[in-house]
Amino acid sequence: MTKQEFLKYCFNTYGTSPDYPFDEDFETAVLRHADNRKWYALVMRVSRRKFGFDSDEVIDVVNLKLPTEMFGSFGATDGVYPAYHMNKLHWVSVLLPDAPDDVVQFLVNVSFEATKDKRKRQNCEPMGRLKKPYTTRLFEVFKRVKSSLGGSIFDTNRNEISACKT
Repeated sequence: MTKQEFLKYCFNTYGTSPDYPFDEDFETAVLRHADNRKWYALVMRVSRRKFGFDSDEVIDVVNLKLPTEMFGSFGATDGVYPAYHMNKLHWVSVLLPDAPDDVVQFLVNVSFEATKDKRKRQNCEPMGRLKKPYTTRLFEVFKRVKSSLGGSIFDTNRNEISACKT
């Protein structure tokens, strides 16, 4: 997924446009909730070397916030690493050129829900259907995260993700 595709997905899904809050840096974009202004994604250009690669190639990376229960569920094979330049207990870095599109979309959906105004979480809509091959693996992750969000986040009958209380 490219940076432009990622930003288009966020605009089409959440209606949010990138914000460029850093002086003289027009490449690093922040995506925020309109109501509480919390960040749910930070898009920046970072050298692969920062993630342990033997390369100085600069790529697009997105930092996303995840519930702590989800850490360890994704790894380098998914293009997901401990967050660069953010709190590694709450954020991950997703290398956009390396991560499958459905993993990126799933993780940004989780990040959006994790940073949402807590009062609005109870009246939310399902985030969408999962696509294979990640359905089985993500279902296992959902079962572990379920209690931390206060309700079911996976409807096995409809194969949908949702952060709504049941």
